[in-house]
Amino acid sequence: MRGAACVENIDYRGERGLNRSVIRALAQKSCWVKNHEHIFVLGPTGVGKSYIASVLAQKACRDDYSVYYTRATGLLRDLNLARADGSLRQLLKRLNRIDVLAIDDWAMAPMAEAERRDFWEIAADRYQTRSLIRRASRCDERCEPAGRGCRRPYF
Repeated sequence: MRGAACVENIDYRGERGLNRSVIRALAQKSCWVKNHEHIFVLGPTGVGKSYIASVLAQKACRDDYSVYYTRATGLLRDLNLARADGSLRQLLKRLNRIDVLAIDDWAMAPMAEAERRDFWEIAADRYQTRSLIRRASRCDERCEPAGRGCRRPYF
């Protein structure tokens, strides 16, 4: 996770457009983890998506949930290595025991078919049992009203 990322240090000023009430609701006893919900942090480069994902993961740790924070490239590399050496089942079981799996830099590059299947299995195993944070640099009409450009993260 990012160094000093914690909910108390979030800077709500500026053009990032963070909604304080949304962040506070998510951070409140990490209720989203208790409810086995997933968080997708989307938006353009430079608006603080990784920081917000780190804040929420760090808060979950402080609320006594287990968290594994990784970049997508590292997770996909680990899955490929585990598939090659026959330990994929064991890796998937270890990942499924973690309360929050936080994946940074999601969808930065196309995934191979085997990687898509592996991730689908991770997501299916976590459905209504564990939580997931995915952070990606994607932006569409949901980020800002049409014509205004994309300047803030979208949850």
